[in-house]
Amino acid sequence: MISGHATIETAVEATHHGAFGFLEKPISMQKLLDVLKKAIERYRAQPKAETPLTVSRVPRPLAPVIDALNAKLQHDHAALLHFPEPFYEQWLLRHLGEGRHTVWLTTETPPLSVDQVKQWRSHLVFANLGERANRMLAKNLSFLYQYAAVHQVRLIAAIRAWDAFAQWRPLVGEKLARVWEDPIVVPKRDESIALGTLVQEALEAELGQPLAWPEEAKRTIERIALDAEWTLDGWTQALLPLATEDRLDPAAIERALQRNQPENVSTLFALPLKEAREAFERLYLERLLARTDLPVQRLADLAGLERTHFYRKLRQLGLSLRRKEEDDA
Repeated sequence: MISGHATIETAVEATHHGAFGFLEKPISMQKLLDVLKKAIERYRAQPKAETPLTVSRVPRPLAPVIDALNAKLQHDHAALLHFPEPFYEQWLLRHLGEGRHTVWLTTETPPLSVDQVKQWRSHLVFANLGERANRMLAKNLSFLYQYAAVHQVRLIAAIRAWDAFAQWRPLVGEKLARVWEDPIVVPKRDESIALGTLVQEALEAELGQPLAWPEEAKRTIERIALDAEWTLDGWTQALLPLATEDRLDPAAIERALQRNQPENVSTLFALPLKEAREAFERLYLERLLARTDLPVQRLADLAGLERTHFYRKLRQLGLSLRRKEEDDA
């Protein structure tokens, strides 16, 4: 940054906004070139955040989504994913973050500072936008977007009901709202692609290797699917323990899916709202805690909660993390 009104305060502010240095007019050409040379050398030595997002052996319907996401992030450093239905949502968001430094912004994230954003350099930041806009989350998203390019942060937000964007738009700032006006729409499940094939492709992405599934195994999944409304993540997590078997026994597949059969939520409608909400939260968190392969922080991230609030919610519902904490230790 170059200015004819140089003070210590303006120099400090300039560096906080991402400037490499601060030069006071008049300056010599040689001094300017020296500063630019050092800035370029530092830039080239830094890790680049623009490496494409990749998911190994991604299910075919999601390949165009990842291509569009990479193009959007390369140009704008921010993208909005629209999920008209939840079938692909949790699976896709989980895989986009695997193997990368990630952060989840929630409605409980405190106001961001420049120093905090600097610590997230080259990170992938996620945020789930609810149907009702939250001012604190919107303010943090707008603030983060100001520094996204400078600190090589990439921001991915997800929304389900597109009508809800009308509430978020005036709160996130004109620049970010303009970027989000053209969301990447994640397709609904294509019934022309057999569910058994979709699940196989998703498991191959989980394992990073191809699977030789017999047709009988796929037919078993198709038959069970007639009475099950699962997401792709639910199918893959239930079948992951069996995926590497040399021979897939249809009976074993059926047992695995029946053990993980989601509780029928229609029974919750018989309860008062407060009790129904608590029952659903308990069911949701019990399913997360069953993932004994994940550390506590990752479970909190998947739930979209700060770690302290995650612990508080578990205590409130009478759920225990003792065994999980011992495993982490």
